Amino acid sequence: MIIEQISEDDVKETKTGKKFVRVGIKVNGDWHNCTVWESQGDQLREIRTWNKGDNVDVVLFTENGRGDYADKVFNCFKLPTPLDLLIRRVTELESQMAILIVSAPDLPTPEDYEPKDEESKDDEQGDDLPF
Repeated sequence: MIIEQISEDDVKETKTGKKFVRVGIKVNGDWHNCTVWESQGDQLREIRTWNKGDNVDVVLFTENGRGDYADKVFNCFKLPTPLDLLIRRVTELESQMAILIVSAPDLPTPEDYEPKDEESKDDEQGDDLPF
């Protein structure tokens, strides 16, 4: 996805002392936000290398608000995990297989390779054996 704009807040701290940074990216005309915790340093370093116009690999999702914001839905993003990448690959393969099945209905199926009744009777009699 191409980043149209990117915004990053200063480092903030929760009441319990956990440090985090809020990052926002504008993709396809919509803003998506991500909270990156201090413990996720690798992710934060990667995100900080992004610039406007970069093509980035992210997972977009929505999240319901809590507390005073319970009636709102927020657009969010995250960096893909190995599981996200696997799910994406399987989904793409299933889609491609469905297209193949619909576009080529005359392709042989496993049932086409099963022996016919006549062939199986010949095999049982042993007529085609070399000895």
